[in-house]
Amino acid sequence: MEGLNLLMTKIKQVGFSNENLLIGMEATGHYWMTLYHEYAEQFSDIFGAASRALLSLYPTAEDIKKIDIRKLTRILKESSKGHMGRKQANRLKNAAKNSFSLSGSNLSFAMEIKFLFSG
Repeated sequence: MEGLNLLMTKIKQVGFSNENLLIGMEATGHYWMTLYHEYAEQFSDIFGAASRALLSLYPTAEDIKKIDIRKLTRILKESSKGHMGRKQANRLKNAAKNSFSLSGSNLSFAMEIKFLFSG
């Protein structure tokens, strides 16, 4: 994660935004974890129940940007047995909006995450 954070810092210093930036990486099963590093910062365990529930339905930053805040809050509240709520939903929405993750529709990326986190 340290390498990705350094890269993101350098990219921001140059002045690029996520709308005009494309980073290519080797296609392996592990890079999805760092492509949306802001997501991981919102959970103590990205493999915990709340994170799994969310990623199985909305696997990308683009998906989380689009979800209604009330629906996101409900998913988090139900899957965390009341430990998470509106505050965490707002933080996730903001993280997704500011993410340098994959943008646009990346069906294979979304399907991989859904597969990993469903059932």
